Amino acid sequence: MILSRARKHCPKLTAIMMDDQTIKQFINRMVDEPDSINHEPTHLTHDELTLFTELRQGIYGFKRLEQERLPSEYIKQAIDKWLNRPIPYSL
Repeated sequence: MILSRARKHCPKLTAIMMDDQTIKQFINRMVDEPDSINHEPTHLTHDELTLFTELRQGIYGFKRLEQERLPSEYIKQAIDKWLNRPIPYSL
């Protein structure tokens, strides 16, 4: 899974539009997933791993949601929310 591999190299990576709320809102835009990966990704958050497991188990009909299928306004709102999130200060 791309997110897990990316987070391996960049542990503070924040995923956007990769959550159950997005899946449920755009379930009608999902496409078939004929070749699900066989191993469990090792660098996902608890919520991401839960969603991954649900997708792999067919809770959503053995489908995946490609972000390019999301409406541009939804993408814009998600990016704006991410850009305006509070960032903890650390040294």
